[in-house]
Amino acid sequence: YVFNASMEFGAFLSGMVVGQSKFASRAASDALPMRDAFAVLFFVSVGMGFQMGGLVEYWPLALGTTAYVLLIKPVTGYIVIRLLRRPARLGVVVGGALAQIGEFSFILATLAASTYGVLPLYAANVITGAAIISITLNAALFRYVPNLIHLLEKNAPVPADAAAHVPEPSEDKHRVIVVGYGPSGQIMTSLLRKYDVEVVVLEMNIDTVSRLNKEGIPALHGDARLRHILKLAGVEQAQAIMVTAAAAPSKEIAAAARSLNKGINVMAYTTYMSQAQELRIGGNSVFSGEEEVALSMSSALLRKLGATDEQVNRERIATRRSLAGLPPEELEVA
Repeated sequence: YVFNASMEFGAFLSGMVVGQSKFASRAASDALPMRDAFAVLFFVSVGMGFQMGGLVEYWPLALGTTAYVLLIKPVTGYIVIRLLRRPARLGVVVGGALAQIGEFSFILATLAASTYGVLPLYAANVITGAAIISITLNAALFRYVPNLIHLLEKNAPVPADAAAHVPEPSEDKHRVIVVGYGPSGQIMTSLLRKYDVEVVVLEMNIDTVSRLNKEGIPALHGDARLRHILKLAGVEQAQAIMVTAAAAPSKEIAAAARSLNKGINVMAYTTYMSQAQELRIGGNSVFSGEEEVALSMSSALLRKLGATDEQVNRERIATRRSLAGLPPEELEVA
C-alpha cells in the first residue's frame, strides 16, 4: 500500500523474504498443501481467460512468438554455453530448459495488459497461447534430449589436446579405465594408484576433469559409450574398465569396450539387483547396491552371533553364485 505495489508483487516479495529466513523450511512444508490447490486454480483461471479466437486472428504473431520460444531461445542458450567453452551436454540441457515460458509470464502479461495498459489485450492473449503450447511441448521434447546429446557428442570433433594428460600404455603396468569420479570412483582410483596401476578416469564433468589433470591423475572428458573416447583412454591395451556410476549406460559401455578389446574385464555398479542380472550376460562382473548392502549387513550380524570368518565367507560366495545364476559348488575358503 505504501509503495503502491500490487498484491501479486507484494506476495512475491514476501515469499522471497520468508525464503531467506530461518523459517523457510517450516513455511514451505506448511504451504505445500495450499500450493497444489492454488496451482490448479491458477491454471483454471488461465484457461478461462484464454481466447482461442484472438489467437487465430493474430496467428502470424502467435506463430512467431511460439517459434521464438521453442527455437530461438534454446539455440541462443546453447550458443552462449558453447562460447563459454562448456560441454555440449550442458548446452542442450540449458537450451531445453529455456524452450518454454514460465507461469510467471502469465501474471506479467495480464498485469501489463489489463492493469497498466502497456500491452494490448491481444498481445497478452498471444503470450498466454505461446506459453501454453511451449509448456505442453517442452515435456515431450525433453524425452529426446539424451538422444540429441549422444548424437552431438558422437559427431563432435575431438580436441587436439584431449589426450595430452593421458600417458601411453606401459608394458610393465596394468591399465584400468574408471568411468565416473563420484565417491566410488574416487575410492577405486585411490586404491588402484596405491598399487601402481595406471588409471585413466572418464568423467562428464569438465571441471572435475581439469582438476584431476592438474593433480596428476589422467582424465578425459567424454561419453564412455563412444569408441573414439575409449581409444583415447587406451582401452585397447587396458586390462579392465570399471563403471562406477549407477546411472551410466553400463550395457552400452561394455559393448563399446568389448568391440575394441575382447579380453577386457568389465566391472559395473548398479543400484538394483534386477539391473545386475541383465548386465551379467556376456561375462561382465556386476555389483548391485542392494546385493552388497544385504551381504555386508548379514555378514556383520553373523559375526556378532558367533560365526567364523570361514563360515561367513562361504555363505557370501554361495549367495553370490546363486544370484549370478551359477550352480552351487563345493567352495574352498582360504
